[in-house]
Amino acid sequence: MTLATSAGDTTDARTVALKDAAAQIIRNNEQKLLELSHRIHDTPEIAFEEHRAAALVGDTLRNAGFDTAVGVYGLDTAVEATYGSGDLTVAICAEYDALPEVGHACGHNMIAAAGVGTALALAAVADEAGLRIKLLGTPAEEHGGGKIPMLEAGAWEDAALSLMVHGTSGTDMPCASLWMQAVDRFEVTFTGRAAHAAGAPEHGINAGPDLHSFSTPVNVSVVPAR
Repeated sequence: MTLATSAGDTTDARTVALKDAAAQIIRNNEQKLLELSHRIHDTPEIAFEEHRAAALVGDTLRNAGFDTAVGVYGLDTAVEATYGSGDLTVAICAEYDALPEVGHACGHNMIAAAGVGTALALAAVADEAGLRIKLLGTPAEEHGGGKIPMLEAGAWEDAALSLMVHGTSGTDMPCASLWMQAVDRFEVTFTGRAAHAAGAPEHGINAGPDLHSFSTPVNVSVVPAR
């Protein structure tokens, strides 16, 4: 069962009705979602220690009829909550870890609430749209890469697509307008060769220029296009 728009980019009446129904669920749960965001914000927990936040997310969805488990995929603070039995599984990521010392400066309390709200909205139309909703509470985004062990444990194996939102300053940015949507950390070692500066300088190798040659295009590449 598809939610695709009709020819000429004109949204059909059924799709409009499904969107309206989902939007109404968000409006009906607005205060509950705001309270969830505020409670997570008021009790910030850093990477892999988000026990209260995970419990709040899990309890909210369990009370809404989701099949919910906390402490999944080998992580004590990971959450899985599923609803529906459709052929298309939609995964929704909810982050809720805070930064050390400064708390929720990156707004993960809002990401968690937005993820829960999305899950509730899609659950309301899951049967008619042929969906299975799967919220994944993903710990340790700021430091620790909590999604990595979850991915390796198969958390996304049954998902056709995965969604999440992240706050930013300025105007909304659609996913298609972003060039960089992933990050990795690695270590590069530049090795020179020592030599006597007076006796045999020609035998020395200076690694500094290579480091500069490497870092310059990297720095240029992260400048956003205008």
